[in-house]
Amino acid sequence: MRKVLLIILDGWGEGRNDYSNPIYLAKEKDFFEFIKDHFPFYLLQASGIAVGLPWKEEGNSEVGHLCMGIGKVYYQNYPRITLAIRDGSFFKNEVLIACLDHARKYNSRVHLVGLLTEGIIHSAYEHLIALLDFFKKNKIQKRKGYYEFMGFKSKIAHFETSIFFKKYGLDYIAVSSKEKLKNSTIIDCGAYIGDSAFIFEKELSPKEIICIEPDEKNFEILLENIKLNNLNEKIKPLKCAISDKEAKGEIHLSTSMGGYIIETEKGKVQISTIDNLIFNQFKSQNVGLIKMDIEGYELLAIKGAKETIKKFKPVLIISLYHKGQDFFEIPKYLKEIIPNYKFSFVNLNFENPTFERILIAEI
Repeated sequence: MRKVLLIILDGWGEGRNDYSNPIYLAKEKDFFEFIKDHFPFYLLQASGIAVGLPWKEEGNSEVGHLCMGIGKVYYQNYPRITLAIRDGSFFKNEVLIACLDHARKYNSRVHLVGLLTEGIIHSAYEHLIALLDFFKKNKIQKRKGYYEFMGFKSKIAHFETSIFFKKYGLDYIAVSSKEKLKNSTIIDCGAYIGDSAFIFEKELSPKEIICIEPDEKNFEILLENIKLNNLNEKIKPLKCAISDKEAKGEIHLSTSMGGYIIETEKGKVQISTIDNLIFNQFKSQNVGLIKMDIEGYELLAIKGAKETIKKFKPVLIISLYHKGQDFFEIPKYLKEIIPNYKFSFVNLNFENPTFERILIAEI
């Protein structure tokens, strides 16, 4: 058995025979000649793009440790971050978004701590500028009578990360499916204050969005936000709750467990089904997408939308985090209706993985 010895001489390499080469100045030329004469010999590039650095940027021990034996180009932190800034993915980084969300939630400050040097191995000025740009762009602007964030105007300062950065899962929908959503009808169950409808209108260019919100206070804000954002022509607001049958009830949202509906003949809230709304009230001809975030009533609402789903086979975005059993029961039921549905399970909340988890169903 032949023995192999790996020797790493940090900083050694074949360079020019002048003052820029300390190996040459130390008169260690014979060392390389001996290696060339007695062993297989080959030169490897240890700087620049070959080791994941900008062209002509020299490497160091850290770069070498990350690259040796990997068998491919490993982009170092500098080019990875720089490329992310250039293609825009830097500004959607989940860690940065979670940091921003935390500061908003607790009304706290964000402190930036790091290095500032001309050497780009460990830091770079342009990365600091990008960070400052990120926080500047994502600042909530207080206007006269309303708040504004990323183009959305609202009567209240409530802007959710899952909607404005994650686009409520739209980036996980196939491009071919998105194309079919143009000029279609979108049903937004649990429309809240219209923030998700704003994103749907901006990203998908639908014919109309039916915004369903049962809570009276939220519905009033929804109406004001529709006017603020000039969406009167696109959004059709509807004050009712969604379930698997027609009824009346009382809705309670301000509880530690989220919300619930109590059916009662004297209830002030109308409870309806999506099938009834689509086929009898709105008479929609092309339902492209149904989004549901209705505090654990998603499965009942889906059962009340059975005929709509069977006829139009829309893209579905369904919240799964309210009830644990929904994770198993909702996909099973949807497969019984449309066997060809393909599912994606997406987490929209980086900081709290158990919240804002959705199911995307599409053909």
